Amino acid sequence: MKASPVEDSEMAALIVKGSGLGRLLSLEEGRARLDEITVDDDSTDWAASELLSAPVLAERLQVSLATLDAWRTANKAISFRRESGEYIYPLRQFEGAEPVKGLDQVVEFFTSAEEAWEWLVTPGRYTNGEAPIDRLRSNHVDEVARAAEGMNDFG
Repeated sequence: MKASPVEDSEMAALIVKGSGLGRLLSLEEGRARLDEITVDDDSTDWAASELLSAPVLAERLQVSLATLDAWRTANKAISFRRESGEYIYPLRQFEGAEPVKGLDQVVEFFTSAEEAWEWLVTPGRYTNGEAPIDRLRSNHVDEVARAAEGMNDFG
């Protein structure tokens, strides 16, 4: 039985010529090459900060719970909601008895507190290789706000 031209074109294999991906590596050599280019991720502690409940933090900062809640609702302080409904706060965002300046300017560029905080504690190219929260603590508010605004430009 002879195949029709339509059937031949459907069954034809596409042949591509080129150099390909290179030679096949052994498992050991592959692992060694990956080790050379892999960056250790020390962010297993996702918060990169001590987390405190609202009452404990208010006591430590010597502010009222109402003040803490006002900072949270104004995006001047970042908090995460537990399943119980209680808020917990990363201590690293506070300088003295108040939140570091500029958090509210940064948070607006993120869809969640978790996303904002992860960005804030991850050293970045546009924050001089430092964690943005540390740049805020050093009064580099404009730099960090610009970096936060542009963080989705290259994603």
